[in-house]
Amino acid sequence: RELIGDRLHFALVSSSGPREGWVGVRHLGKDFLLPKHVVDAAEAEAREAAARLKEQQASRDDAQPLGGWAKLAAHYARPVAAAETGELPPIDELMSASVETVMEALGFSEDAAMEFVKMPR
Repeated sequence: RELIGDRLHFALVSSSGPREGWVGVRHLGKDFLLPKHVVDAAEAEAREAAARLKEQQASRDDAQPLGGWAKLAAHYARPVAAAETGELPPIDELMSASVETVMEALGFSEDAAMEFVKMPR
């Protein structure tokens, strides 16, 4: 209905709740309520940013193969684990693998492989 300072006089349009009343739109310098057009614009901007990020990630994935920790995370985060396709050993085998196995299977440097092997299980 109307905005006076940081207070909005509202009227119920649908659902349940008070038929009308006043609510603060800001608290401690933070916006709690925003006009719909502001929210719509922010959502559109977020979708565009996500699409750009996805495109950048795809171009990076094509440009350079993963290695080390990134390879481990990427493969085991897939719905069908890389272990099932033969790309990587099963995760439980990696948990007790030697430094050499970790270096070979994941492409870790020797230092990173030693760090991985020392991690608590």
